[in-house]
Amino acid sequence: ATHLNACAVLSQMKRHQTALEHAMQALNILRHPSKAQKAKTRSPASNDPSMLAVAWHNAGVQYEFLNNYPTACECYLKALNTAVGDL
Repeated sequence: ATHLNACAVLSQMKRHQTALEHAMQALNILRHPSKAQKAKTRSPASNDPSMLAVAWHNAGVQYEFLNNYPTACECYLKALNTAVGDL
């Protein structure tokens, strides 16, 4: 959740590349909880599919701000599929 919060704040500050890095870190932690557990950064949110959907959406927003529209669309689709499939 910390990386998602940082992503949102950095996006508001128009620091989209750094915000994207935090979104990607959140995705890494949420998609690979065993690695996060080894790093002792696992939280209850790492098992929450809604957090994964939000992380994909946040990544899409940042890619869109960076004018990378194809990748933004891919992220939005992953967010949608996660939300529909897991929630």
